[in-house]
Amino acid sequence: MLVFSTGITGFVGGFALPELVRRGHRVRALVRSPARAESRRAELEAAGLDPAALELCSGDLRSAEGLAEALRGCDAVLHLAGLITARDLAEFRAVNAAGTALLLDAALRQSDPPRVVLVSSLAAAGPSRPGAPRAETDVEAPVSWYGISKREGELEALRRCDRLRVAIARPPAVYGPGDRATFAFFKMARAGWAPFPGDPQIELSLVHAADLARGLALLLEREVPSGRCYFLTGEGAPSFAEVIDVIAAALGRRARVLRVPRLLAAGVALGSELVGRLRKKAPELSRDKLRELAAAAWTCTGARARTELGFASTIDWKAGLAATAAWYRERGWL
Repeated sequence: MLVFSTGITGFVGGFALPELVRRGHRVRALVRSPARAESRRAELEAAGLDPAALELCSGDLRSAEGLAEALRGCDAVLHLAGLITARDLAEFRAVNAAGTALLLDAALRQSDPPRVVLVSSLAAAGPSRPGAPRAETDVEAPVSWYGISKREGELEALRRCDRLRVAIARPPAVYGPGDRATFAFFKMARAGWAPFPGDPQIELSLVHAADLARGLALLLEREVPSGRCYFLTGEGAPSFAEVIDVIAAALGRRARVLRVPRLLAAGVALGSELVGRLRKKAPELSRDKLRELAAAAWTCTGARARTELGFASTIDWKAGLAATAAWYRERGWL
């Protein structure tokens, strides 16, 4: 199968690409800079996989130019690309919603439209309640700009699912070697203290990037009803405090989790936003992000994926976090 993929140079893309090639698929990747993406070929070769299975094509999700041509002859689309940080809702929407719409329309313009797997997020569904993980049938209630934009991307897919075979993957927090988003957890554990602007007992669903890549490959390969959504998650629902404890232990440390008062956290977030505006970059912490962190739980059930796809995580969250901590330490990140 020839799979057209976005986001192959990103964190999850680094796991999805070898998984697809290992399963006998070829990948045509949309990248903004083919020269910078060449390292992915070397990674395939280092893993004993065929680097010729990867084809690079230049393009941008914010422009329809060339998208339809790039999709020509592809059997499937894996839409991984998206913004996880931005300065405002409009910036999120430009990629996560409008960019998704452009890609879907390009797929529809094919004589034989490819099937599409849209990688969304638990954030598109919204937080859960303690002890009550979200199911795919629950009503969506995103609380952040990121979540709103990802839900809007899902709706773009659902509007076309009668004309295009679309499946939606909703992973929770994704971790693994090389991730910079969850790397903050590891830095805090290494430092010995972990400030958290919310309840440290917040329940979290996690999925290792290698497990997620396998789940995405299954979605590409299996016949599922168009418009169907799947939570691709690991087992268990550790608290933030438990996550920090496991990472700290793997690093031979002890870490103290500190609950930051809401007003203080809001002040820090406001300061971070001001610095972000001056630098014209997304802030490291924002008041919008605090709305996510104020939730009581971010958990989801993988029952549908187990039943319909045969997907179950193979990496225990404790072992996965410990191995990831070792990876960061070996490479001098910590």
